[in-house]
Amino acid sequence: MTQVINEEQLDYCDVLIKPKRSTLNSRKEPNVYRKYTFKWSNRTIEGNGLTVANMATTGTFEMAKVFQYNKMFCCLQKHYSFDSLYEFFTENNLSAKTLDGHICGNDYVFLSTGINTEDVNKTKRVLDTGLCKNLCIDIANGYIPKLLEAVSLFRKEYPDIIIMVGNVVTGDMVQDLILAGADLVKCGIGPGANCTTRKQTGVGRPQLSTVLDCAEAAHAVGGYICADGGITCYGDIAKAYGAGADFVMVGSLVAGTDEAEGDIIEKVYRTNEYDCYIETEERVVDGFTLIDEISVPDKPKYETKKFKLAYGMSSKYAQDKHWNGMANYRTSEGIVTLKEYVGPVQNIIDDYLGSLRSTMTYINCTKLKDFPKVTTFYKVRRILNNDGKGIL
Repeated sequence: MTQVINEEQLDYCDVLIKPKRSTLNSRKEPNVYRKYTFKWSNRTIEGNGLTVANMATTGTFEMAKVFQYNKMFCCLQKHYSFDSLYEFFTENNLSAKTLDGHICGNDYVFLSTGINTEDVNKTKRVLDTGLCKNLCIDIANGYIPKLLEAVSLFRKEYPDIIIMVGNVVTGDMVQDLILAGADLVKCGIGPGANCTTRKQTGVGRPQLSTVLDCAEAAHAVGGYICADGGITCYGDIAKAYGAGADFVMVGSLVAGTDEAEGDIIEKVYRTNEYDCYIETEERVVDGFTLIDEISVPDKPKYETKKFKLAYGMSSKYAQDKHWNGMANYRTSEGIVTLKEYVGPVQNIIDDYLGSLRSTMTYINCTKLKDFPKVTTFYKVRRILNNDGKGIL
């Protein structure tokens, strides 16, 4: 019999974080890094939980290099060849350093794979080199039996690797995946900016409630979660941490940067302004001739804006580009968008860290790991004034 869950489900836009009395006097004081000790691999890595999604446009080698320098994580896209991956992991293993000079090798980079035979075989070839010890098993529907089988298989054959897997939105499945051998579970179905799964299938769950439920379940069995999708601004990342997320995955946030794949696309737009010319007009007042200058609109002004292409990995565009077309049993569950070009991704990282420190100062959070302990949410109907928009 069909059931309806009456408990209210919340998204990031439904809440704000309550400020509280703080002992912190400066945004310099909070520690935005923490140590992660992974359940099955038993490895410990110090880092910040911001993680790049393995979208074809964002999960690039160039992106991984910048993120690892900042002690953040990157899931590489699935479509690199074995030779390209081997070359990258070999070079990176020798040269990669973090901002504090720590030699990190490939600690912050995840190899990504699906669960079909071709993907698995390529992944095993890479893992057998011993150069990469982080694996992201990524499929849209984390509830199918084959995913649990894949997690168990990789855990048995490669006991020392960190395994991230997803995607799911319920605590019971999070625990099943962790107990099968995953260290870290990606949580989120349909919240991404380029994802239309909720529209096409009617399946999903608001992201804040997803994180609250899944984080509690994961921590109960010694695992972690990665809040995947639905990030529209830096404040959403803070809300994800506050709800219990250990990692937060972003795609659109970095899709317009230099390090994202794709050429810069220029578009010319007509503005509401015009070039003007001056006309003079004479008039006589009390015997005096006065000359008025009148500004007359002439040609409309145009401006050029720069963009980069971004697309959902379940979109028809992605299927045509990476899998030689969409299978007849599938439907497109993604869209193609243009993301405003914003320059180097380091600018995004610096801005994010500044915002995170500010949030931590507001709620007296000295350590990133303690975020959920000191977070209280207000349920609200509106989170921004003036839609957050200004003239500069």
